[in-house]
Amino acid sequence: PADSQGACDAFTYGEVEDYTVNLVTGSGVLNYCASAGTNSSYFHISNVSVGNLNNNSGDDSGYGDYTSSITTLSAGTTYTLSATEGTTYSYDQDWRAWVDFNANGVFEASELVLDVANTSNNTVSANFVVPAGTNVGEVGMRVSMKYYNIPADSQGACDAFTYGEVEDYTVNLIEGSGEVSYCASTGTNSSYFHISNVSVGN
Repeated sequence: PADSQGACDAFTYGEVEDYTVNLVTGSGVLNYCASAGTNSSYFHISNVSVGNLNNNSGDDSGYGDYTSSITTLSAGTTYTLSATEGTTYSYDQDWRAWVDFNANGVFEASELVLDVANTSNNTVSANFVVPAGTNVGEVGMRVSMKYYNIPADSQGACDAFTYGEVEDYTVNLIEGSGEVSYCASTGTNSSYFHISNVSVGN
């Protein structure tokens, strides 16, 4: 029957062609909840580093939109996220960061990649693994530094607060190896008929 034709078939008459499709989020942009501090004069985020991203920043009055700064991360790979506070005040801060691995436009608890509570250290860091099988494409990363909370784990990705700062970035998620291997499929005789054109998208 016709439906016996498989993607991995080897057959006599006909032809097979392989192409690459670049899948992106439907709108090209994911919209995330707002989060910001109203006073960053005491302490602000001065650097965020992960993968090929190393961004220095100043006092952004509580919120910095750095979504034009993109870092590429591979599924199944371990990375270190480092963040630095830009003043010398000895107040304790809570640091948290999220990456929207499942590309649903929400920073979820399971997507927390940095969680350092009640610290006066100017620089904090944490290792995380990009989940295997994660969605490919561009998603958001949020870094939040807030004057220490009681309890510390009350700091949320959508908080509006007084002292501290939030910065947003873009992460380009790719497959672990950058390439996917597929089964072979071919015809041995295409002299009678062959594929002459394939068109889809752009």
